Amino acid sequence: MKCVCDEDVHLGLLKQLKFNEAYGKPIDCLSLSQLKTGYEILAALEKSIGGKKAARSTTRSRSAPSNTTAATNSASIFHDTNKYYSLIPHSFGFQVPPKIDSLAKVEAERELLDALKGSIEASMEMKDLKSTKSDKDIYQRLYERLPCQLSPVSEDIAEKIGDCLKMRGPTHFIKLSYLDAFELKNPEEAEPEPNPPPPKRGRKTTKKTTKRLLWHGTRVTNVFSILMNGLQMPEGDRYGLMFGNGVYFANVPTKSANYCCPEVSKRVFMLLCEVETANPLVLYGSEVDADEQVQQKKKLSVYAAGRHTPKETVDINGIPAFKCGLEEIEEETQLLYDEYVMFDQERFKIKYVVEVKVEKMTAAEMMA
Repeated sequence: MKCVCDEDVHLGLLKQLKFNEAYGKPIDCLSLSQLKTGYEILAALEKSIGGKKAARSTTRSRSAPSNTTAATNSASIFHDTNKYYSLIPHSFGFQVPPKIDSLAKVEAERELLDALKGSIEASMEMKDLKSTKSDKDIYQRLYERLPCQLSPVSEDIAEKIGDCLKMRGPTHFIKLSYLDAFELKNPEEAEPEPNPPPPKRGRKTTKKTTKRLLWHGTRVTNVFSILMNGLQMPEGDRYGLMFGNGVYFANVPTKSANYCCPEVSKRVFMLLCEVETANPLVLYGSEVDADEQVQQKKKLSVYAAGRHTPKETVDINGIPAFKCGLEEIEEETQLLYDEYVMFDQERFKIKYVVEVKVEKMTAAEMMA
C-alpha cells in the first residue's frame, strides 16, 4: 500500500502530465468538485471540436464546416481552454499554453484529471486515517479499508505470471520482470463454501473456456482508486478512444506497460484480469463508434486484431494466459497488436495485481 499511495511518486507522474507542482500536492490545491468541473469543460471542448465527427476519418465524413460555424467553435475553444487552465494548475515553462483544439489533447487532459482524481482519493483516505489514533500501522489500516482482499500468489502462479511477462512486442524497447503479485478476491469469493459438493465420478473432460487472462496498464496514481471502486468504465463520451467508450485490455504485456508511464517510475503495477472474450466484433482498424456497432450487431465486445498476435498460452487456475509465440496474421490490419475492449463491467474482473520492474533495453539487446 505504501508503494501505491506514495505522494512523491504521484507528483513525479503528474509532473510528466504537465501538472504544476509549485502549487503543492494535489490535495492541497484541488478538490474532487473542481475535477468534476474540469471534466465538464473538457466535454464542452470535445463538443466544440466536433465529437465523433472529428474522430472519424475524412473518407467517412468529407463535408467541411461553414466559416461562421468554424469561427464560433474557435471562440468557444479559446474561452473554454482558458477556463480549464485557470482551474487546473499546469506547467508549460516559458511556452505559451497550447489551445486544447484536438481530441488527442482533450484525451491527454482527461488522463491528467484521472491521475489527479486517483491521487486525491488516496491522499484523502491517508489524511482521514492520520486524524485518528491507532496502534496499527497506517498502511495496514488503509489496506483494511479496501472492499477486497489481496493475498500473495503461490510459487507456481508467480512463475507462470513471470513467464508471461517475458513476452515483448517487437516495437517495444522495454523489458519486464516479475517482482510480486497478489490475487484479488471480493468478500464473497474469499469465504469458502461451508459444505462443498463431493466430486462426481466419471471420465475427466477438459472444459473449453472463452475467458482469457489479459493485461490492463494504468498509472500508479490510479491503482488505489481502482482497488477501492473496481475497474470502472470511462466517464462521459470519450471520442478520442480508438474503439469507443470501454475498458481496454491487451494480450502483450509490454503494450499495457506503456500505459503505466514506465519512463517515470521503474516499478509499476499492472492488472491481470479475467475477461470473457466470447462473441466479439472483430475489427482491423480504429472505429470510434465501435461501442454503438457492438449494440447494433448484437455483439458483446470488440476484438481488434493486430499484426502481431501471441499463440501460446499457459493455464493459471483454469484460465488461459498468453505466454509467447508472437506470429503475424494473414489478414490486412492497421493495428500492430491485439486489443480487447469491454463495454459491460460484468464481463471482466481483476484477478491479480502484479508489481513489475521495467527496464530499457540496451542497444545490444535490441539488435539481438
